[in-house]
Amino acid sequence: MKKNDQQRLMLNVIILVISGFILIFMLLGKFLSSSAPESSLIIDDQENIYVTEKFIRNNRSA
Repeated sequence: MKKNDQQRLMLNVIILVISGFILIFMLLGKFLSSSAPESSLIIDDQENIYVTEKFIRNNRSA
């Protein structure tokens, strides 16, 4: 194997690993978002910024 091919292979492996971690964290965030607070920014006419948190709870009967 040439050195250039080996560097390209390592770069591809690193990109795949990083993409996998991003995908796993996105899926975990999607599953955990049912109990997490939902934050939103509100900017009024005087340009004051308020942060509101709304708790979303899924009440599921067992």
